[in-house]
Amino acid sequence: MKREYLIGAGALLAILLALLYAFWPGDTRVETRETARAEAGQKRASRRVRAVNPAEKAAEAKFVELEDDPNIPVVTTTCKWIVTEERRNVPQWVMLDNLRDRGQKFQEDDIRCLTAAGVTPALLDFAERYQDQNVLQGKVGRAPGQ
Repeated sequence: MKREYLIGAGALLAILLALLYAFWPGDTRVETRETARAEAGQKRASRRVRAVNPAEKAAEAKFVELEDDPNIPVVTTTCKWIVTEERRNVPQWVMLDNLRDRGQKFQEDDIRCLTAAGVTPALLDFAERYQDQNVLQGKVGRAPGQ
């Protein structure tokens, strides 16, 4: 009786394992190191990001043609740069940090150009605050005290 019980239990276990194997979700094959490495390499290759050409991504990155606008009296390179960056939707804080970090000084022509181009008030305030005082006082090209 004990032997018949063991045979029945073994047969039942075999049937359960066969059903489990048949309905188990996923892959049941045994992986070797080579297949694991190959699959990992394929996953890495699919995650690899393609290099982006900035010229393709931002086609409007060219300088704005401000010379054609009759409302702008004088066009300066600083004004062109600021208006171009603003029209490319560069955040104001980035532009203000860049201008501050490079020690940008503005002249009256820059401020006229920025005002006529309609830049945001924060950039215009920055330009007015950082005017080149030597140019305003007429001290450009003269020795101190003259």
